[in-house]
Amino acid sequence: MKIYNADPVTKEFTGESVAEPDQLNPDQWLIPAYSSANAPGQAEAGFAYCLEGDAWAKVKDHRGAVYSTATGEQTYFGELGPLPDGLTSLVPENEFCVWDGGKWAHSDDLENRHYSEIVGVKRLAALNASDWYISRHRDEVDMASGTSLSADQYSALLAYRKALRDITASAGYPKDVEWPHPPEGIDIEV
Repeated sequence: MKIYNADPVTKEFTGESVAEPDQLNPDQWLIPAYSSANAPGQAEAGFAYCLEGDAWAKVKDHRGAVYSTATGEQTYFGELGPLPDGLTSLVPENEFCVWDGGKWAHSDDLENRHYSEIVGVKRLAALNASDWYISRHRDEVDMASGTSLSADQYSALLAYRKALRDITASAGYPKDVEWPHPPEGIDIEV
């Protein structure tokens, strides 16, 4: 007699086997624990059949990669049954999505904050890289010695730094920023 077996922990269908006849009662079959003479339903994506008593129950199966609805971060879910609140099997389209209760939606705010942070880091690095030229020039002026930068170069450097500070007011900010170029003869790489 064909029987259908279940995992002893999850009770999930694991396969078929053959029951042995009861040697003391030839009209009976020996069906071990976590097995049933009843067949589970047809396999279906996203579901598992679990043994409940002698019958099979169709149970949601979200095991595997799932996503936090709070952060969009991928995590692993290892249990049968419905997903707990705060998790979804729907994959966010990108890092700028937020959960709106039933699906992921693009957030312009998240995207703008992301690009604003990138622009801020790059701008600060460019300002920091130009500080040395400003300090050296001021020290040379204070010492009344010749300056390494001409008056035009120094003015261009100040204009460059102002353009960096004003970058948040540019038309394409924060995604399509047109970066100012450092003055000729001043080596600033960011």
